[in-house]
Amino acid sequence: MGPFSRNDLRLQCLAITSLFVCTVTFVVVTWHWPLAGDAALMHYVAFLSQHGYSPYVDIQDVNLPGAYLSDWLFQRVFGPSALAWRLFDLFLLGLTGLAMWMLAKPYSRFAALWAASIFALNHGRDGMEQVGQRDLIATPIALFVAVLLSKSRREGRSRLCFWSGVCASAAILIKPALLGFAVLPLAIPTRNQMWTSAAKQSSLRWFYSGAVVPVALCAAWLMRRHSTTSFLYTLTTLIPCHASMGHVAM
Repeated sequence: MGPFSRNDLRLQCLAITSLFVCTVTFVVVTWHWPLAGDAALMHYVAFLSQHGYSPYVDIQDVNLPGAYLSDWLFQRVFGPSALAWRLFDLFLLGLTGLAMWMLAKPYSRFAALWAASIFALNHGRDGMEQVGQRDLIATPIALFVAVLLSKSRREGRSRLCFWSGVCASAAILIKPALLGFAVLPLAIPTRNQMWTSAAKQSSLRWFYSGAVVPVALCAAWLMRRHSTTSFLYTLTTLIPCHASMGHVAM
């Protein structure tokens, strides 16, 4: 029976079945959730930017360009309705689950299914204000940084790190708290035969070349909107001020 006994396998099947039923129930019960929370703010900023207003100039907010651009792109493709946003939220959960499956499958399929289900249910527990949140948009993108790096390491394909770098930069431009992903390749050891020191150096070059792409696109967007100077002020003054307010004693 391998490393698991028959009882262990039965318990695993029972656990996964229970989580699957709970996840389906969550989807059905929350299907009607309206647009709320920060997602409504992002929608509004994207709407204003399509009607002559410039982020950071006419619209004062402390989010990075990736948060606005991802919402703007979504609205351009699927429209601004609450149902479309709910479907987008479920798509992000599915994409996150796929990334977890790809990371954990070589070690444990049960762990992959468990992690994906628990993540979806934990997201649902947070309520309608978290639907399509920036954190959730950035999460599958950040996970695919690890997926692509792992695949590159196993197969010795350095060029996969280019797309890993694109994902890392895109995730950071949505949620700057993910800045640690910018140095994730540096932490990978070189003991693996396919990941020699020379291969790692090549992978790093591909990774940071890819990381430049989202930054360049955001910079071009800011210049087109004549928002570069205002964005730099927001980045160096307003965002640090906003971050420090959470530590002010009341």
